Amino acid sequence: MFFGLSPFNVKHALASLKTDTLYNASVVLYASALLKDKSHYLEALSAMEIKFKETPNNSFKAWMLGRVALAATHMGDQETVVKTVPALKDLLEQKEVAEDESRAWALGYLAAVNLAEYKT
Repeated sequence: MFFGLSPFNVKHALASLKTDTLYNASVVLYASALLKDKSHYLEALSAMEIKFKETPNNSFKAWMLGRVALAATHMGDQETVVKTVPALKDLLEQKEVAEDESRAWALGYLAAVNLAEYKT
């Protein structure tokens, strides 16, 4: 116990988070990947796939795809990494994304996927 408080149960808190928006689902996805919680990871990934179709902002999509790529890397989900990285790179080449502040987030996540992506 810390200062008379019981330890925070991260997995319990994770289960209570919503995946109702693309951003919220991405938080659950990334946390699940770090905790190696496959059921919440897959649930969030599924929610994100639906929400991507509803999101018109390609810059925001690039940011979220970067988060998916890095979460998949942490989770050892190579299939998702292989599918996500080219889609992310395609979005990063678009003019609207190249001139937007979310590009930095997307590039940061992409660089963290592996050394080869970092060097490109």
